[in-house]
Amino acid sequence: MWRAWKRSFRIDAVCTIKSSRLATELKWHRALRTSCTLREQRLLVREYIQDSLYNPETGYFTSKPISVGVLPQPLQFTTMQGRSEYTRTLGQIYHDLAASWLTPVEIFRPWYARALAQYILEQHAARKADHQEGPLLIYEIGGGSGTCARDVLDFLAKSAPAVYATMEYTTMEISASLAEKQRRRVCQDAQHAQRYKVWSGCDAARAESWGPVDARPCFILMLEVMDNLPHDRVVHRDGGWMQTRIKARSTVQVIVKVHFQVRQDVLDAHHSDLEEVLEPVNDELIQRCLTALRTGRGRQGEAVSVATRLQRMVYRAIGDDSLNVEFLPTSCMALLDVLHAVRPAHRLIAADFNHLPDVSIPGKNAPLVASKRDGRTHDYSTYLVPRGDADIFFPTDFDSLKRIYTASRSATMLEGKSGRDNTPESLVSDPQVLTTRKFMEQHAIIGSTQTLDGYNPLLEDFTNTRIFLS
Repeated sequence: MWRAWKRSFRIDAVCTIKSSRLATELKWHRALRTSCTLREQRLLVREYIQDSLYNPETGYFTSKPISVGVLPQPLQFTTMQGRSEYTRTLGQIYHDLAASWLTPVEIFRPWYARALAQYILEQHAARKADHQEGPLLIYEIGGGSGTCARDVLDFLAKSAPAVYATMEYTTMEISASLAEKQRRRVCQDAQHAQRYKVWSGCDAARAESWGPVDARPCFILMLEVMDNLPHDRVVHRDGGWMQTRIKARSTVQVIVKVHFQVRQDVLDAHHSDLEEVLEPVNDELIQRCLTALRTGRGRQGEAVSVATRLQRMVYRAIGDDSLNVEFLPTSCMALLDVLHAVRPAHRLIAADFNHLPDVSIPGKNAPLVASKRDGRTHDYSTYLVPRGDADIFFPTDFDSLKRIYTASRSATMLEGKSGRDNTPESLVSDPQVLTTRKFMEQHAIIGSTQTLDGYNPLLEDFTNTRIFLS
C-alpha cells in the first residue's frame, strides 16, 4: 500500500508547490532566452530538482492538471469486513473519481483532521492554563481540497464553541483555482466564513507572503509537504564534504530566469546530456545544514563517525561510493528559517514519510524517482530525468529534521529576527516525533476507523510515516 500512501500524501505537497512554484508565472522577471554552456551555468542539485518538478511550463507538477479527489461521503470503516475490503473500496474510489491522489485527511475524513484538532485544542488549553491569552490561530500550508480546514473547524465549532468564536484559520495556497475551491467548501458549504480565510497565490517560503511579523502563539500545519522539497547532494571525500552541481556535457539551450534572490536556471537538456560535478562546499545553506546535522551527537556520534569512515574506505576501495553520498534537506531548512522569523511563537505539526522502499539511487536519504505511463509506475535509477517526466520525492529523516529545526530557531533568535527574542532558548521545548499510529492512538477516536475483523487502516496502513511536533 505504500504507493497508495504516496498517492494520498502527494497532493498536499503538490498544492503547496513547495517554495514559489505556480506563483513564479506571475512573479518572475521577464525570461531571457540565450544559448550558453552549463559549464558556466552549473546548478546545485536543489536548483535542478526544483526546476524539474516546478518549472511553470514543463515541471512535473505544473505542466499537468491537478486532480484533487474529494469523497462524496465519508468511508464507513466500521461496516467493512477487513483489510481486503478496505483495499478494494479505496481502489474503486480512485477509479470512480478519476483522481490522481487522495489525501489521508480525505480518506479518513473526518477522523484524521479531528485528531489534529484535538491535539491543537489540548495544546491551546494548556497555554490558557499558563495564563497566555489570545485567540487560537491556525495556518495550513497548502490546503488541497479544503477538507482538513473544514473538518477541523467543524470539530471545534461543536466541541469548543468558545474557542471557535474567536479563532482564525488561514490557508496559504499557491494555486488560485485550489484557493477558490477551498473557499467554497469551507466558507460556503460548511459556513465557516467568519473563522476562515485563504491567502491565494502565497508562497510560504517567502517571508513577505506572511505579512508583518506576528509573535502571537499559533499552530502551523504542514501535511505531506517535505517529501517534494528539493534537496542538495553532498559527497564525503578525503576528510571533507563536496557539494554537487549539475552541468551539461555539451552546449544546450537554457532559459535563465531571475526570481528575486534565487536563480532559476531552466534546463532543456535530456538526462543523458547531464553529469554531476563535485566541488568543495561553498554554498551557505549547505554549510549550515551540514553543521546542524553534525551538532550535538556527542561521543556516540564520534564513535559512529569513526566506524563510518572505515566503511567508506572499504566501499570506496571496491568502487561503491554510496556510503559517502548524502542528500540534505536544504530547502526545508530555508522554509523553517522563514517560519521562525515571521511566526516566532509557532508550533509546527508536520506529517511525512520516514522511509521509502525500493530506492535504487545511492546515498543516505536518496529520493525515489518514478512516473506513470499507461497506468503503470516506472522507477528511475537517477534523478537526472528529463524535466517534467517524473516525480522526485524524498524520505524525511526526522532526527535530522529535529536538528535543522532547532538550528534554524537558534539562528533566527541570534540574528534578532524573531519576535521571541526575550525567551531564553533553554525554556523552549525540544520538538518530538511520533509514529502516526502513536499520535492517532493518543488523539483520534480510533474505533471509528476499525473494521469488523479488528483491522484499523488509520493505525496499520501507514507504518512508514511520522508526525513532527514542535
